[in-house]
Amino acid sequence: MNTRIVSSFLITMAFVAILSADAARAEETKHKVYFTLSFHGSYFHSYRGDSNTEDGFGQDIRVIRGILDRLDGYDEAKCEWDFDNYWTLETWGAEHSPDIIARVKRRVDEGKDDVRIMSWNNGIVAAETNAEFRKSIELAIESTRKTFGRIVPGVQPQECMLTPSHIKTYRELGIDWITLFNSKMPFTAIAHFTDLTLEESFNPITLKSPEGDEIVCVPTYHHGDLADFEFPGGIDKIVRFISENASGDTLFVVHFDADAESWPIMLPRILRQARSLQEAGILEWTNIQSYLDTHDPVGEIVVSRDLADGAHDGFSSWSEKPFNHEIWTDVERLRRKERAARKLLSMLPDQTSRGNFENLLAEAMLDRMKVLSTTHFGLATPTLHADRVLSAHRHVAESEAKVDIALDFAAREYYSKVETERDYLDQQLVRQGVPEWARATYIFALDSDYPEGMPVIASLPYPEELRLPAGGTTRVIWYHDLGRSTFQGYFMPGNSEAERFLMHPAMPESGVRSTVARYLEGTEAAVFDIARLEEMRARWFENAHLTFEYDDFGLPRNLVAEGLTHKFDGPDFILPHITVGDRVEYVSWNKLSDDEAHKLIPMARGSFDSGGSVELMAIPAYTPKPAMVICGRVRFPDLGARSNLLVEAVPVGINPSLGGRTIEVHKENFEEYRSSYRITEAVGSENNHVTNGWVGFSDGNHGIVVATDTTVRAGSAFCPVRTMSQRGNLRVELNPFGTYWSDARRYAGSVVPRSGMGYQFTTNFGAHVKPTGPAFSGADIRFRLMVTFFNGNRPGEAEIAQSKAFAYPPVRVRVER
Repeated sequence: MNTRIVSSFLITMAFVAILSADAARAEETKHKVYFTLSFHGSYFHSYRGDSNTEDGFGQDIRVIRGILDRLDGYDEAKCEWDFDNYWTLETWGAEHSPDIIARVKRRVDEGKDDVRIMSWNNGIVAAETNAEFRKSIELAIESTRKTFGRIVPGVQPQECMLTPSHIKTYRELGIDWITLFNSKMPFTAIAHFTDLTLEESFNPITLKSPEGDEIVCVPTYHHGDLADFEFPGGIDKIVRFISENASGDTLFVVHFDADAESWPIMLPRILRQARSLQEAGILEWTNIQSYLDTHDPVGEIVVSRDLADGAHDGFSSWSEKPFNHEIWTDVERLRRKERAARKLLSMLPDQTSRGNFENLLAEAMLDRMKVLSTTHFGLATPTLHADRVLSAHRHVAESEAKVDIALDFAAREYYSKVETERDYLDQQLVRQGVPEWARATYIFALDSDYPEGMPVIASLPYPEELRLPAGGTTRVIWYHDLGRSTFQGYFMPGNSEAERFLMHPAMPESGVRSTVARYLEGTEAAVFDIARLEEMRARWFENAHLTFEYDDFGLPRNLVAEGLTHKFDGPDFILPHITVGDRVEYVSWNKLSDDEAHKLIPMARGSFDSGGSVELMAIPAYTPKPAMVICGRVRFPDLGARSNLLVEAVPVGINPSLGGRTIEVHKENFEEYRSSYRITEAVGSENNHVTNGWVGFSDGNHGIVVATDTTVRAGSAFCPVRTMSQRGNLRVELNPFGTYWSDARRYAGSVVPRSGMGYQFTTNFGAHVKPTGPAFSGADIRFRLMVTFFNGNRPGEAEIAQSKAFAYPPVRVRVER
């Protein structure tokens, strides 16, 4: 046979085989990939300023106009949008780019695009109170509908922030579905805690809280994923793979910031490929709501941790920098004042005298919600744009001015209408020998209800009066400073357990000032003479249910807590350190002098090799449950031009000798909803727990609760944790008000082919995937912590109540007589 004929025959057969294979493959592909692009619009950035320039929101305007211009050439394209309302839609956007708003609205009117909500204030929603969160969503719905005429019942939370109790609240507010990243790189939400199947990865799923509340969740993907699928970022390969391997219809949502400079590079390629895939019958443009109208969820997951898409897939970007803590301490102060004002007014017999009280508090809350924008906390590393710092402090000042007026109004109303009670209390004070000038100078108003029988916390350097409603009676505590060395307390009706007061030391420049039980004596503010040791032990160490001894450096050793079967300390129970480059610098402690060694409460002092200083004081707490108070001031070395080498900062470093197969994290969000989640593997930096003043950790048999006095230093997620593998168990280290750094998380195997290019690009160039340690260079921070010890897998109500009482002391209000 002629070889040319044979070759032609073989070529023809091969061609037929290819056509047959293509036909068979086409026959197998019975389900389309439904596709949409999603744009997140916000003109308010932590790394850019307030001007209509490239340094501000001018970049947003330029890029978004380019997106809309490109979309105009593809009439088949259907897209999704979400915006913050206050800055982008109501102020800067309306003034500087009304054309963008009008063009998006026209696309909505034409049925091409949908708009879902985000939050009115671009908020750090997972750490908002229920009132703040509800208001942010209600205002977002109202503002977005007013701007675009209609909205769909979906939400894209700012920075994918979610706390489990939001699921119920979203549904109550008419939100039926939520979008969250399911990326395989460090800019995600869902993939951080679970692996989805192929069908679940590209379909709606049911997101459930531990209590069973449900919301539909749509997984989304960003530009880093596209670069991983097809460099430099297309959809052809991934769409064809999904089409050939999924068992049913799928929904592929590409979502990213509308100002991203990657859109001008990738959007033309995406649109061209989408048109080609649509012509081949593989892809069909859709909107999320349209797909949900005809497709049910294909799976379900339970979320028990708090989610965010910052570095390490948690809250490190928003709560592991000194300026994060400073702004959050302002937020907590504003909240306490509002609650105190409401508490005081609720105690009035006549509820009709509110005047503009409610209006003032409502305006103050709106200003506070502006402070709560995520851009006042991150993602910028290591510092915020100067405009953003000014804006945060401006909104704090605006809110505080209003809440102070309301609080003063409430206090004056209370004192003017409760004459009988005040006169009675004054008589009691007179019987105690309290001079007239010291009576009724101040009042204290609780910012929350304490459980019955709980001790009250106070740190009062001046003559003051504290009023507390408890069990139908009034509890009054008055403290008088009799000099730098002695404190006296007077305990009025309703307080039968005066000796069970919680020691609450303050730390002025001169040292630590403490108020414990009736009095403490010493040679200076909080350093007590050894001659009083026996009497102090009788009042303090035994009643505190905790004993330990100080070593030669003033650090606590050999902790034994009454009723606990576990010894909680190791050789480095408290271990401050920093990481400079790849070198860990542990604090070098100064040995106590002879004079210091004879003090009952020594101060541990030390420094790092690179400079700075550390001062820590550990004190057994006068509490119903075993606890200790740690007061500290840490001045971190100023590395100047070398600050980028400061990658980790650990101002306390608590090593509680917990170890188990898993570590259980117990937390409470700012809606006072409690939940827990498990850490099951060694993790260099974990921070998926917002902290309403406290957070607990347990190895299943023993645990501790760490609480912070929010009047001194607070954080929305103040206590990152590191777990290390040790002889088959996980050992835990806690880092209150510090920051850890580790390699970016590697996720489990992907259900779709990935090149790794997107992962490398994101980790190498992502502005958020950088250590926050440089922000600590030269920082001078103070804190006051309480560590409570417990048996079992979770803290009990008493341990939690004790921690909250420490975290949120009463608010002082001055009232002139």
